[in-house]
Amino acid sequence: MSSLLSLPFFILIACFAFLAPGLNFLYFIHDLKPQEKVVLGSTLGIVAWAVQAYIFGLMGMPFLAYIYIAVNIALFVFLYKPRTIRFHLRLDPLIVLIITVGVVLNLSAVWFIGVRESGGLYFCCRGVPDAIYHLSLTNELTQNFPPFEPGMSGVLVKNYHYLSNLVSANISKLFNLDFVKVQFQYMSLIVTVLLGSTAFVLANIIGLGKKFGAWLAIFLYASGDILYLLLLLRGKGLNFDVTIIDDATKLLAGPPRAFSILILFAGICLFCIWTRKKDLYTGTLMAILMGLLVGFKVYTGIFAISGLAFVGVYFIFKRRFKMLIPLLLALFISIAYYLPNNRDAGGLFFNGTWRFENFLQHKDLGISKLDYLRINNLASRNYFMVILLEIFSVLMYFTFLFGTVILGIFQTKKSLKLFPKELNIFLISAITISLFAGSFFYQSTGGANTIQFLISVFIVSAVYSSLAIYYWGSKFPRVVGGLILAIILILTTARAMHEGAQNFVNISNKTGFWIDNEQLAAFDYIKNNTPSNSKIIVEPWMAEDEPFMYVTFLTNRRLFLSGAGVLRDHGQDTKAREAVEKIVFTNDDDQTVEQALKNNKINYIYIPKTQHFKTSGRNYLKKVFENNGTVIFEVV
Repeated sequence: MSSLLSLPFFILIACFAFLAPGLNFLYFIHDLKPQEKVVLGSTLGIVAWAVQAYIFGLMGMPFLAYIYIAVNIALFVFLYKPRTIRFHLRLDPLIVLIITVGVVLNLSAVWFIGVRESGGLYFCCRGVPDAIYHLSLTNELTQNFPPFEPGMSGVLVKNYHYLSNLVSANISKLFNLDFVKVQFQYMSLIVTVLLGSTAFVLANIIGLGKKFGAWLAIFLYASGDILYLLLLLRGKGLNFDVTIIDDATKLLAGPPRAFSILILFAGICLFCIWTRKKDLYTGTLMAILMGLLVGFKVYTGIFAISGLAFVGVYFIFKRRFKMLIPLLLALFISIAYYLPNNRDAGGLFFNGTWRFENFLQHKDLGISKLDYLRINNLASRNYFMVILLEIFSVLMYFTFLFGTVILGIFQTKKSLKLFPKELNIFLISAITISLFAGSFFYQSTGGANTIQFLISVFIVSAVYSSLAIYYWGSKFPRVVGGLILAIILILTTARAMHEGAQNFVNISNKTGFWIDNEQLAAFDYIKNNTPSNSKIIVEPWMAEDEPFMYVTFLTNRRLFLSGAGVLRDHGQDTKAREAVEKIVFTNDDDQTVEQALKNNKINYIYIPKTQHFKTSGRNYLKKVFENNGTVIFEVV
């Protein structure tokens, strides 16, 4: 199908696969306006699609998704009687402007991932290594379920969340759409439009209206750090090149996080309706969304479950025991999904204030003297100064990395009362738990990836930042208040605007990551001239680096080892395969190399033409392809 037609076709599919089931689920919730049902229904439908793909995949019958769609379309017609629906779409100019700018800004980072150009396959602009892993995983899910690690044939994916990939893979497989477009163009478009729309839905549900929703959408689309101010104060000019924590423009570069944040905010909307109505049905839908978050992004899932746990304590204290049922259901769903897929994930271990000390030592910030001062005071046992310097480092870290999101701490009893009490309990407890885990702990698998907890806090804390601006904005004279809001808007969006502008420059200049035509020709040869179960080995440096997983999704063949670094983050043991790599590419004993290749059922060796290995001319290797850039050997 041509690119011109595939997007409209995908949107039609999304209406059948996501929107219709979601609207069916929301039929009995009468508190929502039609537009709000469309937004929340679409998100609920995405989660439901993931669930059916998971269940039918385990059954080995993914084709049952066609029946799932047909049943939901029939049910939609029966429930809503489309001919009688009167749907008046009123577009508010401010809402349209914010969502349009936010969507363009966010899509600039991912829309040109995996685009075919005359010079080869082009990847721009953010998170390319991770994007290649996700494309490889999505491609794997179109072929196998449960999925094998795309960079380690025959080994099931573990300790990783892949429901977002499953959504895209299932759509791609069932409707014969390019999985690259589905993953990073089409689903990204839907997710980013829904995310901004959900900000306004939440604002209406809690009764704060368009002003609160506008600021929340701005934060979700365009918030970022203010490290550039620190560099400016240090006399390094207005420099946007230094960054540590992901800004909002990078959200879509990681599909698990993007999906999970959208689902979390939809879950919060249902949470607010449920705590107001106290009905089991809405609570059940909320529980499904919150419980399944661990399958989309485990850090977001932990955020949600920890918040619900404290809400449960509150209900126990208030003796509202019936309200515990959805909370227990969310916990059960979360555990039921998490344990089989993450049983070897290990846990967290305390690592002190290392994150903040590393921040002080950052070579580009020029503030390392503060850490040397801390070390000297520690050696001198001047613990009072050590504590003061540690506190100062924490304040600097969060102030400059969270930027204007830090405004969320400026609350009063009156401002907090603008939120339902249960919502405050949920958000404040979840933020506190994730803030503590991300600040002071390391992971047994994944190491410093605990920063993902802080990214969750950074994103969700925008709710309180928006509340602070909403509340305090009316306390100042009009001119002064307008000036303050303008400054906040500039500081909030400066990083994102710079990143977006840089993305467009890179796209215009075709700057980014390229897979040239020489490699693509080699991959076409493998795809068209080798058995479908062939296994390929690549050079050790290609086996270590994550980007070279593109070999697997461009050939549709299995890789012996690639992306070893990310595999180790998932808790996979790569040592045995690394040892085989070393034998194949460095050993000069024919018998040893041949035995290693055949014992591991390796069928092909793929290497750049500029690289050589000692046994490449032996009789058990047959050169089957060669061009100016690549060479392929068959193991015979």
